[in-house]
This record gives sequence, structure tokens and C-alpha cells, in this order.
Amino acid sequence: MSKQYTKRNSLCRGMSIVEVIFYVVVMIILLITVVSTFFTIRTAYQEMKYSSELANSAMVTMDRMQREIRNAERIDFINSVLSTATGVLGTLVLEGEDSAGSEQVTKFSVVNGALVLSRGPSAGSLTEIGALSGSLVTVANLVFRPINTGRSQAIKIEMTLEANGVNMQRSDKYYGTIILGGSY
Repeated sequence: MSKQYTKRNSLCRGMSIVEVIFYVVVMIILLITVVSTFFTIRTAYQEMKYSSELANSAMVTMDRMQREIRNAERIDFINSVLSTATGVLGTLVLEGEDSAGSEQVTKFSVVNGALVLSRGPSAGSLTEIGALSGSLVTVANLVFRPINTGRSQAIKIEMTLEANGVNMQRSDKYYGTIILGGSY
């Protein structure tokens, strides 16, 4: 009878304190690994999101400026802010004709950190079309430099875009040189 009592007693016995501590330590290590992986994935996603927004804004803004400059006939030097120093945001005003042959003025300027396109029949009556840069991106620097060869005119664009996020900041510079369509 004592054998039977001992067998049943050993089956009903609980875990020792060493076993409990071991299991708790293993669970804490697993939990730390899972939480660390989660934060790493979250940070990578945010960096990818801001990098994608930065690249997309650069592509849209540069493409639109290049297209409008190619379609322009001349630069409005009076209303433009050209060849500015770093930190001073430039403004480019272009003159030309629309598809119907009417005078058209196109203006690129920075408003509240966004590159804005405005258009109208004259420099005094422009209507804001909208922001070209994305909502997560700010224009940190925008410089327009005129190039005149005597035979044609061109504009060199230097633009710095920034994407600011939580614990993250990314800044990239973009350059382009475009010949005015009406100058050759």
C-alpha cells in the first residue's frame, strides 16, 4: 500500500520553484524577441513610407516643372525670384500661350512648405491649382537659376525635399536643367 500511495503522490505533485523560474525566463525572452521584432518592422515600414513619399513627390514636382518650362516661351524676370541663396525659397513665373492661343502665366512657389502651382492669364490674376508635393514632404530649398546662351534660355532647378517623421528625418536633393520651348 505504501507503494501505491507514493506513486499517486508523485503524480499529483506540483512544479518546483526552479522549474517555474525557468519557464518564466523563457517566456520573457520570447516576449522580448516578439516585441523587438514588432518595433523593428514598424520602424522599417515608416522609413519605407517616408522614402516612398519623398521619391514620389520629387518625381511629380520635377516632371511638372520640366513640362511647364518646356511649354513656356519666356521667363517673367520681374515676378520671379531667381538665383537665391540656400535657405531662401525661389519663385518661378513663366509666360506663354495655352492650347487656345491665349496668354497664360504659370507660377511655381513654395507655400507653407509645399510646392504650389498657380496659373492665370496674367501675373496679377493667378489661380492656385494646388500643391505638387506630398503631405508628408516639405520643400526645404528651391533655387531657380536662369541660363542664357544667346541662342536659347534654360532654367536650372535645385530642390531639396525633406520627409519628417517620428524619430526619423530624411532629406534628398534633386537637380534638373530644362530648355524653354519658346527660346529655340
